[in-house]
Amino acid sequence: MEQCGCAKKASNAAVGMFEKHISLARSLINSNSDISEGKETDAAHMLGAMVTLVPYLSKKARKKVFSDAYQLLSPCFTPLTRHVLRLLADLLGHLKAETVESEVESLVSLVVAYLPYDEKKPDDTIVSALYLMKSCLDKLVGCSKLWVEVLPTAFEAVSGAYVYMFHASALMHGHVPEVACRCQTPCSTPIHLRHVYLLI
Repeated sequence: MEQCGCAKKASNAAVGMFEKHISLARSLINSNSDISEGKETDAAHMLGAMVTLVPYLSKKARKKVFSDAYQLLSPCFTPLTRHVLRLLADLLGHLKAETVESEVESLVSLVVAYLPYDEKKPDDTIVSALYLMKSCLDKLVGCSKLWVEVLPTAFEAVSGAYVYMFHASALMHGHVPEVACRCQTPCSTPIHLRHVYLLI
């Protein structure tokens, strides 16, 4: 898009399409209503398309999409959760910390709210949320005040996720004492527990 000199127009068009499909999804999620299959599919496709477009969007467009997308992250799992987590992670990788400090602070609170155990939450979304939390903390490192403010809450939430995953793994393998004694051994726990070790 940059080569043809229409990056700005393309970014604006992408953001316009994003807002068209996401606004209804946001209102339905916030009202705890069911998302119809057709509308959910449209929103999911748009979120997936935005992931592909992130590297080509203008800085202003990235910030706009980020500001809209993080509000779609609900404490409960929805059909859009996977797509939202992936889009937010990609956007954070392309945004400068000083341009999204307040949004990242709010996002940390939303991720913290999503992490508590719920059997309806797929494990892969918990792992994605943990990685997103790490990205948020990395992004705030340069802002010591905010980093110090959010770290205790983030640490508590991640630790809670670790405790649940650890015990779930032990119960699944049917040997709680052995796992407890060998928690340092890579093969004694699922791979997603090793992801948690990186965060706490």
